[in-house]
Amino acid sequence: MKKGSAIILAITCFTVGAILSYTASQYEYLDIKTEVSVFDIAISFLGLVIGFYIAVTLERQKNRGQNFYAYVEGKFDLLWSDFIKLSGTLDYSSNIELVEISKSFKEIYKKITPLKTIFIASDYKEDCIITIEDKISAFDEYITGLESQNNVLNIDSCRDEIVKKSKEINECFANSYKSLNNIS
Repeated sequence: MKKGSAIILAITCFTVGAILSYTASQYEYLDIKTEVSVFDIAISFLGLVIGFYIAVTLERQKNRGQNFYAYVEGKFDLLWSDFIKLSGTLDYSSNIELVEISKSFKEIYKKITPLKTIFIASDYKEDCIITIEDKISAFDEYITGLESQNNVLNIDSCRDEIVKKSKEINECFANSYKSLNNIS
C-alpha cells in the first residue's frame, strides 16, 4: 500500500510540474537568453572553484577530527576504565598492598603518555590530558604518602578524602570526555 501511494504521489508531482513548465514557457515567463557572456562565465567558474575549495577543506577538517576522535576515544576509555578499577579497589578495600597501588598507577601513567603524544602530534590542545595527569599524580602522592605497615596501607582512616579525590578525578575525566566530543 505504501509503495503504491509513493508511485501515485510521484506521478502526480511529475504531471503538475510538466503542466506548470509548459504553461510558463508558453507565456514567456521563462525568458532564456541564448547569448554567452564571458564575464558571467568567469565569475560563475570562480564561484564554483571557491565553493569546491571550501567544501573540500571543510570535509578534510571534519574527517581529521573524526579520525582523531575515533582513535583517541578508545585509548581514553581504557585510561578511564583503569582509573575506575583503581578507584573501586580503593573504595571497597580497607587494607591494600602498596605494590598493588603502585602497579595500578604505573598502568595509568603508561596510558596517559601516549595520549598526550597523540594530542601534541595532531595539533590539538592536550590541556584535558595534562589536567587528568596532574590530578592523578597528586592522588598518587596522597595515597603513597599514607602510613603503611609492612607495605600495606590502611585506608579506613582517610576513606572520605580518597572518595572525594576520586570523584574529582572522575569529574575531570567527564569534562575531558565532553571536550573530546567537541573535537569530532
